[in-house]
Amino acid sequence: ILGCMRCLSASGEWRRVLELAEDNWPTLVGNTFPGSVHESGSLTFNVSNIARRDQKKALRMCADAAWRLGQWDDLEKFSSELVHGQRIPQANATPAVAGSNEDFPFAHVGFDGAFFSSVLHIHRNEWGMAAAAIDAARKAMDSRFTALMTESYNRAYPSMVTAQILAEMEEIIEFKKLDTGSQRNVNTHSTNNVQS
Repeated sequence: ILGCMRCLSASGEWRRVLELAEDNWPTLVGNTFPGSVHESGSLTFNVSNIARRDQKKALRMCADAAWRLGQWDDLEKFSSELVHGQRIPQANATPAVAGSNEDFPFAHVGFDGAFFSSVLHIHRNEWGMAAAAIDAARKAMDSRFTALMTESYNRAYPSMVTAQILAEMEEIIEFKKLDTGSQRNVNTHSTNNVQS
């Protein structure tokens, strides 16, 4: 399944990625993978850890496909699974502990969950939650990015592009805030003219 998804994703066949995910959803998110430890010569590995990693890769490709197609309900479903099966926090979510580093429920979310959550919150015009998710995504990629930069520019380049996308998402938030504010001013101005 993962190999097919990779091929379809690489060729831009987003609808087929989602169809494949829909056909195999119980396998992607279920506990159908064995959790036993196997030994192969001197190599010992835990199948459930490998399966979880593959699940995460598949969910990431599905979330990306849903985003590219503008299928927001599907994006929420895949993002929720990336956030370890929890529902994505809504705009009226309250801080966990006031004044702590965990002001938003994204504090312990991995990069993919935080990134796609930020996309959803931007789409819903939930600025505070979107900014918190972007910050969590940036924090999640920080150590990986630093390590890759010490290795080589070529290895770090994809992370640099991702960091640029996060910065552009913050610019989108600011633009949409300004646009919403200007529309509100126009509506107020036209209402005042009608009343006069």
